[in-house]
Amino acid sequence: LGDANKADGYAFGGTLNVGDARVILLDKGTAALGAKTTIAEGGVLVGVNGISLAAGQRLDATGAASIVGEFTNRGAVSGSGGTLTFRDDVSGAGSFAGTIAFHAGYNPGDAGGNPIAAIDFGGGTALFDLNSYLTLDLNGNTPGSYDQLGNVGQLQVDGTLRLVFGGGFIPQPGTTFQLFG
Repeated sequence: LGDANKADGYAFGGTLNVGDARVILLDKGTAALGAKTTIAEGGVLVGVNGISLAAGQRLDATGAASIVGEFTNRGAVSGSGGTLTFRDDVSGAGSFAGTIAFHAGYNPGDAGGNPIAAIDFGGGTALFDLNSYLTLDLNGNTPGSYDQLGNVGQLQVDGTLRLVFGGGFIPQPGTTFQLFG
């Protein structure tokens, strides 16, 4: 869907129902999802040059489903009745719920805006496989100055945890952080 030669090749304000199909979004830049996107068991959503979900928008997957291509989440993503798997890098300050698997990188926050975010996982499960990496930014030692994954019912990190200290912050010995909750 869309036009790979246009910067706004795929920008949709309505509901996209991927179902159990493989849907490829074409855009010269990042494909912008609409108000609601649904993916059913076996469905795959592909963004050739990445996918973005804006604040106030939803992506709901039921059953085992996948997203391929870099994904920026500023909205609400849920996976129920199976695992929603992200095959490429994910970023953004949006929330997650259900069972979510990361097979590449995940960096909460926005690279172009505020790199610090407190992400709500809605009591769900966050899975990071052996090849994945979770990057958390720490710009201070008080909540709100470092990334946090909150309300995580189950957390499995089999990959790499990267801690990035920024803003001139250097933690002192004995400094503690509540990164997960």
